[in-house]
Amino acid sequence: MRIRQGPATPERDVDAPVPSPLERIVFSNFSKEQILTERWTAGVRQTAAYLSVDLAMLGRVDMATRIQELLHNPAYIPKGMYDGAANYWPCLNFAWEAAHIQGPNMDDEEALQKRQEDEVLYVEKQCFEAPPNDKHQIEVENDLRRIFHEGIDSFDEDEVVATMTKLSDMCTPGSFQGRAVRARAIDYLMRKGRRQEAENMLGLATQAIQNSAYKLHNEMPKLRYAWRLLVTGVLRDQLGIDNRELEEKGGQAIHTIQQRLRDGPIRPLALEPMEELAGIVEAKFGYKIRNPPVNDEDIAGAEARLDVPLPRDLKAFLHTSNGFSRDEVVVINSISALKWQPPLIPEYQLSLLPGVDAYKGPDIEYVALDRVISLSGYSRLGNEYVYLIEPHFVNEARTRLRDYYENQAQPEMRTIMDKCVKDYFGGWDELQQLDWGITRFRKYDCDFVPGFHIFLEDLAVRPVEL
Repeated sequence: MRIRQGPATPERDVDAPVPSPLERIVFSNFSKEQILTERWTAGVRQTAAYLSVDLAMLGRVDMATRIQELLHNPAYIPKGMYDGAANYWPCLNFAWEAAHIQGPNMDDEEALQKRQEDEVLYVEKQCFEAPPNDKHQIEVENDLRRIFHEGIDSFDEDEVVATMTKLSDMCTPGSFQGRAVRARAIDYLMRKGRRQEAENMLGLATQAIQNSAYKLHNEMPKLRYAWRLLVTGVLRDQLGIDNRELEEKGGQAIHTIQQRLRDGPIRPLALEPMEELAGIVEAKFGYKIRNPPVNDEDIAGAEARLDVPLPRDLKAFLHTSNGFSRDEVVVINSISALKWQPPLIPEYQLSLLPGVDAYKGPDIEYVALDRVISLSGYSRLGNEYVYLIEPHFVNEARTRLRDYYENQAQPEMRTIMDKCVKDYFGGWDELQQLDWGITRFRKYDCDFVPGFHIFLEDLAVRPVEL
């Protein structure tokens, strides 16, 4: 493989080998036009970076390098897009892995080592200026550095397996960190002849990615799922499973995603009354978790205690069920547990469009939350905290978002924002009418949901395990 010293475009890539079916599917879905105009532009780029890491971990460093060159080509970065910390884990893992994995046609180790140094310097400049303050994140990063920098084969085999398993368990099942660790662990287990352990790890990874594909208001899990099907196809080939079938499924998933991106969000349960919706959610758990409903007097008492009127859709739910719970597991709090509290992350910056807001850089002045109403504590339902955001904060965030759109955003960014607002809320008018919202916190992720009814729809369509 020839390591290029500068960024390459698909048009200049005249000496590339004849692409495999996997490569044709991958690169046919990363055109310059899509990267510059897709409504999930930032997410498309991040997913491409994720894919490069997965490919590198599976020995396809040649394909990983081509994707990284594409992402670092300035011609493919939209104007107004903040393109730094979003690629933190993908770029950093690629930088470390590229120097350790002996993939096919890898004949320029010196240039690859130089690329590793360049990647690490780039990522550290973008992402390490503010060190992580979360103990969990620090532990994961330190353990990963220890493995990648010192060389995985320099450690005792059982110690490596135990470390990788611990890291896998520490990471959110569907998160990139978890997938990256699991992909590396599977590759290691296969090389060491520990086939059954590799198959078990692969099954958990595949299930986690499938589960992440059910979110209504974030298309990226579905896009990642399609890519992961392709990469898993390569890995499953090592396990004696039909690779062609996996590639076909990956192609079908990509087609479905592209159609969703054109047509906007699909809400099959949008018209379901609250009673039916609550029943669907309960059925997902396989046993009775609905608490007896409350009356208007109970709701009025809670509103007096909180000193704020509750949103209509939440009150409709409380008339149907006073929360979802069983034993020690709480999915949605009862009315007596609703309370004001500081958010999980101090001074959390409220983002109405998670798929775009994080990439606009310092131009927009965000709203710092100092209090929220807890709808659910950390539970086995998606491993998340769920908070109700009052109209005061939603209105302030909406005002600042609109101000950025009208007075600062470049035309390219306005196009992206228009599409994202349409996809999240139905349009700017619908966003203007929104009063209450919901924020969901996970270990490395959070997202905004426009209302309790939509939150319940999401619970109804995605798998849950207790």
